[in-house]
Amino acid sequence: MNIRTIINDVIEKEGGFVNHPADKGGATNYGITAMSYAEYFKFHVDAVTIDMIKAIVPPVAEKIYYALYFVRPNVVSLPEIIQPIMVDMAVNHGCRGAVKILQKALVSDGYSFSPPDGIIGEKTIDAAGQAVAQLGQVFVSTLVNCRIDYYNKIIANDPSQAAFKNGWIARAESFRPAETGQHSEATA
Repeated sequence: MNIRTIINDVIEKEGGFVNHPADKGGATNYGITAMSYAEYFKFHVDAVTIDMIKAIVPPVAEKIYYALYFVRPNVVSLPEIIQPIMVDMAVNHGCRGAVKILQKALVSDGYSFSPPDGIIGEKTIDAAGQAVAQLGQVFVSTLVNCRIDYYNKIIANDPSQAAFKNGWIARAESFRPAETGQHSEATA
C-alpha cells in the first residue's frame, strides 16, 4: 500500500467537517485540527478560524498528513506493513502517542526493553523491523490490541470520551488482519 492510499483511507475515515462538543481536538475537517493547520501553514493556532477549517479540501489534507504524520514523525522509516496503522494512529492520537503505542507493542512482544518515549529513532526502527520480520501480521494485531488498551485508558480517565468508544474500537479493528484471528475481548 502506498502512502497516497494510506492517507486517502484516513481522510475517508475522518470524513468532512465535524465539531463535536466532546472532541478534545476541537473542530476538524478531514481530520485536520486547528493545531495541525497552524503548524503546517506556520500560523499561530489562535489565528486559525472555523471557516479556515471548513475550507480544507482533500488535497490540502493529504499534504498536511504527508508532512506532519508520515515524514516528520519518521513513520516513513518503519516497515511498510505497519505504516497504515501508524499514520492512522498519529492522526487519531498525535504522533508521540502513536509512537508510544508502537513502542509498548514492541515491549509487550519482547522486541524492546526501552521505556516508550514517543520518538521513532534507530532502536524503534530496528525493533519494529525485527517484530515484523518474525511476526508479520501477528504484530499488526498486537498494535491493534495496544491501541484498544489506549482507548480504554482514555475512557477510564475521562468518561465523557465514552461517546466515541464504538467508533474508536471499530477504527482500531479495521486494521486487524483477518488471518491472525487475535481479537482480544479483554481489551474491547
